[in-house]
Amino acid sequence: MTRKNIQDKVYSSQAFKIYKIANDKLKEKYYFSHDLNCNDNNKKIDPDSLFCHSAQALKIKQISDELSALNYDLHILLVGTSLQPLMLSVSAINSEQILLLYASDGTEQKKDDLTDYIRAFKSTKVISKSINSSEPNTVFSTIKDFIEKDEWRCKKICIDITGGKKSMVGGGFLASSILDIDTYYIDFEEYRNGKPVIVTEFINRLDNPYKIYTVKEDHLIKNLWDKGNYSTVKDLVTSLIEESLTKDIAKRYSLEEKYKKYDEISKAAACYDAWVRFDYQGANKSLFADYDEYHDGILDELDKCSMVFMEGKCCKKENAKIALMLAVDRYKRGADAKRFEEWNRAALCYMQAAEALLRFSYSESEDEPLRSGKYEFFSSNLLSKLFGLKINNETQEIQTCHRAKQSLFYNCDLYRRLKESVINKRNELSHYECISHDGKNNVMEPMIDEMGSVVKSFLEMFAKIYVIEENFVDLFCKQVAFVQLDYSLQFIKMD
Repeated sequence: MTRKNIQDKVYSSQAFKIYKIANDKLKEKYYFSHDLNCNDNNKKIDPDSLFCHSAQALKIKQISDELSALNYDLHILLVGTSLQPLMLSVSAINSEQILLLYASDGTEQKKDDLTDYIRAFKSTKVISKSINSSEPNTVFSTIKDFIEKDEWRCKKICIDITGGKKSMVGGGFLASSILDIDTYYIDFEEYRNGKPVIVTEFINRLDNPYKIYTVKEDHLIKNLWDKGNYSTVKDLVTSLIEESLTKDIAKRYSLEEKYKKYDEISKAAACYDAWVRFDYQGANKSLFADYDEYHDGILDELDKCSMVFMEGKCCKKENAKIALMLAVDRYKRGADAKRFEEWNRAALCYMQAAEALLRFSYSESEDEPLRSGKYEFFSSNLLSKLFGLKINNETQEIQTCHRAKQSLFYNCDLYRRLKESVINKRNELSHYECISHDGKNNVMEPMIDEMGSVVKSFLEMFAKIYVIEENFVDLFCKQVAFVQLDYSLQFIKMD
């Protein structure tokens, strides 16, 4: 039998004709306990009643709307003066228990009548709880306190907000939205003269505005981004656009721009998540719409530089800029890590930046023509500060040839010192992080600041020695600087 067949049968019945003209008190009797011929068979719910036919038509609608499998541990109902839609909700939703919330100042009798109807219709356990006031805050706190009991933790719960006063409905919807409870409402497809027509009912699952507008998640996204936790941002935003703010929901609520914004944040987070691991190829696969505006295609260059460097081809004087670009990127990632108070990673990035330049400096080809020059170390005893070398003169005259560099770098065994320094710093940092409880670094932060300062000077010294354009280090730092998110989740570039 189709929904239309049921409607035709009901609308031609004697019970329906009397139901339309009966007063509110008699409507309930004709709806539940009379058959379609309008005979009272002394049953609480007659199987040929208007209610049973409406419930049958509702089930058909549920199937077409793909809402037929509604199974819950707890089904909460707000009790008002009209019981008909509440009983239809009971017929549409399968649950282990039903909780009736009623106002102690007016609907207690209706709660008792509804309990009798439910027990006559199905064997579900029914419990009830009175609310001292229909004010939204009271309804909210009552629902919150009830479902936070141990017996309802991790249980599947839903609420129907069809019944009750408007203020009670407001409190119920507030609770369902914030506490993430599935929310339903019995509505009608047809109204005549402003009144709903029975057997046109359908159950409507309401979207959670907290999920749609992602109020809490927006703050979380910004906080995670500010801490450089790009991997978690990527996972969170991907989950939101797959489960909460889907394309269909975005279109329904005119949130296409927010969906697009989330999509771009997800791509940017994936890009930066790969970039901080110096996976330039991976970062290049997740470019976001404003990438060129902020980074001017620099990932392509970094990827090429990395390949040249890894293949050992970065030993020619003209390739000094390649080594410097890779070093500056690692220095900038170290500065970011310092800002996030990730001391271990900051130290590692700083040392990798120095290592990139050192590897280039004493790996230059022996075929390079000899030339001499006088260069000033920007910070006194620079290499001493970096690696414990003893340099007595603030200005060193160095021969920029292979033999001179070999004498300065290789014989001092900077590779060994570099690796030992990284290991020692990481061990010291790990020890500190294990024993620290207040999260404030009073020991390591000054040391990391000094490391950053010395490495920055080393970068600038290298640029001067190899006659790379003026202010290259600062300009390149800006080019590889990651964008930030403002409070509206718009991309902004920070100096």
